[in-house]
Amino acid sequence: MATKSELGTLQYIEPRSVWEHEAHDFTPWLEENIELLGDALGLDIEITGREVAVGSFSLDLLGKEANTERTVIIENQLERTDHDHLGKTLTYAAGLDARFIVWVSSDVRDEHREAIHWLNEHTVETVSFFAVEIEILRIGESLPALRLNVVARPSEFQREVVRKSVAPPTARQTAYQTFFTKLVEELHSAHPGFTRARPDQVSTATGKNFSTGVPGLTVGAWFSGGGEFWVETWIAVGTKEQNKIAFEKLYDQRKVIEDTVGGPLTWEKKEDRKGSRVSLRRPGSIDSSESEIEGLSKWAVDLLPKFREAFAPRIAALDLDALVADATTDNRFRL
Repeated sequence: MATKSELGTLQYIEPRSVWEHEAHDFTPWLEENIELLGDALGLDIEITGREVAVGSFSLDLLGKEANTERTVIIENQLERTDHDHLGKTLTYAAGLDARFIVWVSSDVRDEHREAIHWLNEHTVETVSFFAVEIEILRIGESLPALRLNVVARPSEFQREVVRKSVAPPTARQTAYQTFFTKLVEELHSAHPGFTRARPDQVSTATGKNFSTGVPGLTVGAWFSGGGEFWVETWIAVGTKEQNKIAFEKLYDQRKVIEDTVGGPLTWEKKEDRKGSRVSLRRPGSIDSSESEIEGLSKWAVDLLPKFREAFAPRIAALDLDALVADATTDNRFRL
């Protein structure tokens, strides 16, 4: 048994000593480590956007529950909760029709904890509110460690209602889940560090996206309804105008990009949508033979890191605000 002299002293550390700036440091970190928050809440969260405009305000993180596609919003504070953020959080929830509303703070005031409890008790049972406190701990000279404490959540009855509202997966959905679970396992084995995705949290969707380290830019593998399987990059790194300009800049480099990826790509600017897609396709469906399914998985495991290598550094190097300003100036003076 350890004696008193052998025990370390637990120290509480100010979160801002780890993340100096909430928007520039903490929010990107949380996006990259979203599984930690998901584990605390009991949700499988996939992030789809950062600093998402809602009217004149910007939501910190927008996501979805992987199994159901229901919207998750996350608002962060590296200080005590305040009425301003409570109001903004409700505004974001209404504007984005959110089903899971998560307020993360280093110190949740009692009155705000009670407000979250009240909202869970008096709003429809398909909407869930959470308040989460951040704690940074260290023993002696050890590295800081994060602890997420969920201090307000829906009652067990409400959570059960939400769980029951999700229909059990069909045989086809289970087949998709099995395929992408194995794909994630193979990625961990073949390319350690490529993704933090967990095989036990793969959804029943027809595809799976992976972070690239660039907010709004993902790479993924998807089955289409037309008997095709593809690996893609989805470009949604800013406003619609910024995304289209980013697409054009990448298209100008298509020769070197296609050489990096190893094949001719399909370039879809998607003028009617905020994002754009670039993909490499081949025939295949979830109903293919076992050997064909195995071939599709190996093909994707080989290509996904190449897609990230080809697109992420090039997008990160773009000054999107400047490119939009230049385009606006060019159009203004064009005869």
